[in-house]
Amino acid sequence: MGAQDKGHAVRYLIECYRRRADRHRDRLITVGIGNSWNDLPMLNAVDRPVLVQQPDGSYEQDIELPGLIRAQGPGPIGWNRAVLSLLA
Repeated sequence: MGAQDKGHAVRYLIECYRRRADRHRDRLITVGIGNSWNDLPMLNAVDRPVLVQQPDGSYEQDIELPGLIRAQGPGPIGWNRAVLSLLA
């Protein structure tokens, strides 16, 4: 991975989408969903960070961000619940 992380990639992608949204005067809201420390740069880069539970039902300790959403359920179950709640 070197000097790269998920945050670099997400910020680049967000900028691409933001340029398109600005041209069409659309509102862009970004979401990142992760469950561990290696997801922290990505979660810091988005408007709506979502932390999914670990397989044992716990959350990665000490991850605190403004507006952090804690999804109920591990892995794909938590991811699905988070997405559905954001779309509701």
